Amino acid sequence: MGPNGKADMSEVQFEYSSVKNIRDSIESKLGTPVLMSTPWDSDRDGIVDQYNITLRFFKPLTGNVLKLKKVNLILAFDYELTDLIKMKMEGLAIIDVDTMNTALYPRKIITQGDLRMKQPNAL
Repeated sequence: MGPNGKADMSEVQFEYSSVKNIRDSIESKLGTPVLMSTPWDSDRDGIVDQYNITLRFFKPLTGNVLKLKKVNLILAFDYELTDLIKMKMEGLAIIDVDTMNTALYPRKIITQGDLRMKQPNAL
């Protein structure tokens, strides 16, 4: 409760990092997320066509009712080709979601994106 007898609606920020040095410096930590990656071979040729990635965070245990208002997620990834050519690439995917309406607090956020590699000329 706030000083005026109403519920305290102040914002609280929680953070998590998979990098230990960063994680050790965070004061308001989220619990360790559950990350699942599922390969999908849509044309059944034995080559994975896409990966479905699910990241699940659980709400911290606090005395207050927490409502999701904003999510910032930075994903670092790398991939490597080793057959005809040898190539290793690294990249970032950034997801920034703001509910923008304090009356709507989602329980779940689903986002979808594609990483496409296109080779303009034959090797």
